[in-house]
This record gives sequence, C-alpha cells and structure tokens, in this order.
Amino acid sequence: MLGIQKPDHYMIHWLSHIQIDSFIHLLTHERNEEEAVRHMEEVVIYLVSGWNGLFSLKE
Repeated sequence: MLGIQKPDHYMIHWLSHIQIDSFIHLLTHERNEEEAVRHMEEVVIYLVSGWNGLFSLKE
C-alpha cells in the first residue's frame, strides 16, 4: 500500500515481547478477576493503538 511502511522484523519481535510481558504481568500481579479484566481492557487499547500507529500513513 502506498504510504504505509511495514515494521521490520526487529520491531515486530521487540513489540511482541512487550505484549506478552504485559499479559504475564497482569496474570502474576492482579489480585482478583474484576481488576484483571479492567486493567486488561486498558492494556489492550494501549497495545492496539501502538500497533495501529506503526501501520499508519507515513509522510
């Protein structure tokens, strides 16, 4: 696609680790399910926004 730069393998690898680490952190640090779900929803919004930013149009 025009104007969209694909992230290189290093960035995909690095960001995948960040994503997995964030889920592991939630699993090992949350005391109850309600808090975990609430925080997970916020983390997913944050992570998806980052991935979307990588694939947004570049000038």
